[in-house]
Amino acid sequence: MADKGFGVKEVNLVGASGTPKIESPNNLNLNAVNVAISTDVSIGGTCTASKFVGALSGWILGNDGTNHYTFNGPGLNGTVNDPALTLVRGQKYIFHNRSSGHPFRIQSTPNGSAGTAYTGVTNQDGAAPTDIIFDVPHDAPNTLFYQCTAHPNMGGVLHIGPDFTSTAKNTSYTLTASDIGTLVTTDSAVTVDQDIFTSGDAITIYNNSASNITITQGTNVTFYLAGTATTGSRTLAQRGVCTVLCVASNTFAVSGGGLT
Repeated sequence: MADKGFGVKEVNLVGASGTPKIESPNNLNLNAVNVAISTDVSIGGTCTASKFVGALSGWILGNDGTNHYTFNGPGLNGTVNDPALTLVRGQKYIFHNRSSGHPFRIQSTPNGSAGTAYTGVTNQDGAAPTDIIFDVPHDAPNTLFYQCTAHPNMGGVLHIGPDFTSTAKNTSYTLTASDIGTLVTTDSAVTVDQDIFTSGDAITIYNNSASNITITQGTNVTFYLAGTATTGSRTLAQRGVCTVLCVASNTFAVSGGGLT
């Protein structure tokens, strides 16, 4: 085509096979009030923008029977069951629920049942195929929860905050109040003692080793395997992640991937 401008109302790229292409030896400029793209976009290089309005992160949700949500996306090594996620106030996140028959709720009450729904969530209680959008308000509490409203075993913890600090341990360790809201990375046993934590306090533990470690309930402490009536100390598998959540005085719900 000649090196001249021309006007056109609509361009349809039609081919019997293969992928139609628009190519330019130099820059390609699209100047419009809005450019609408109705499908997924794959960018092979760097994307530069003067302003970005959208989600900071998003995860694809599946299910492992009626016991676990499966998550795949940023911050996760492959597919993970019921991971503890860290969200940042003032940012937007999308949960792409593709688990048929498992409505997804963000709630302010602990896991185990469909509790009090947290306000301000778009498409709250959405079943597949629904995108649940959470624009985290600046006054959000430090801990929220996600839960399948149809199955009590399916759920996990959402840590909310501007920062999520991490400490590393290489010997047996007893959690302290300074660990609240943090990630404890360890290759050794972890103990939770009595009279340290209050309801709503949560600590995430990552087993940074090639062996199992024990998460021990101390004297007068009760651990519940989240979503069950099972009590007792827990085993965290190699590279496993779990969250220890205080739900009442000296009572904790423990959930995560690689936890038995």
